[in-house]
Amino acid sequence: MGAALVGLVRGATARGRVDPGLAADFAASWVAPLVDALAFRASEPGFPVDPERGVLRVLVRRLLRGTTPPPPPSEEGGAGPREALRVAPTQSPRPPA
Repeated sequence: MGAALVGLVRGATARGRVDPGLAADFAASWVAPLVDALAFRASEPGFPVDPERGVLRVLVRRLLRGTTPPPPPSEEGGAGPREALRVAPTQSPRPPA
């Protein structure tokens, strides 16, 4: 499956579906265990292969697509999306020593 999967990743990269910054062999090495896990689970009685195959497709597409940088802060001077998502650190649940 290794060479075939690398070929699929290369083809998807050429079509713009995979982040071109990912090496095809490296990306395939991460996708292969996910495919293997689905094949393993498919042997379990009652395992719903079709819905899980759809979940795997979504996960792999999102994994390989990459990310885009967040937009800059708003021009009105308010917090941009990145700042809006920051959460203040919480206190440690451990009591002081």
